[in-house]
Amino acid sequence: MAVELDVSDVAESVRFYTTVLGFAVAVDRPERRFAYLTRDACVDVMLQAADGPGDRLRTGALERPFGRGASVVIPCADVDALFQAVRAAGARVASPIEERDYNVDVLVPTRR
Repeated sequence: MAVELDVSDVAESVRFYTTVLGFAVAVDRPERRFAYLTRDACVDVMLQAADGPGDRLRTGALERPFGRGASVVIPCADVDALFQAVRAAGARVASPIEERDYNVDVLVPTRR
């Protein structure tokens, strides 16, 4: 599964996803203001300029902050290290990490 996100600055978003979150650029289309990123061969993210030339599926007005009402889960081997990298990069953290038991086998072993 891949998630497609509208962003205000593709270059800055790519920088954050690659240097902080550990993604790699699989496809870069600057003329389309679009990038396709991948991580650990299991997570794909498409980033496109919110005001760019790409096709959009919009059900309402797009207003900042983008992503309201959405949750994107990124599997990783060390969530604590990734969380610290995000904080060190100065990103705003919407909510702290917390342990939750969803009783869903696919989230084992840490269920975070």
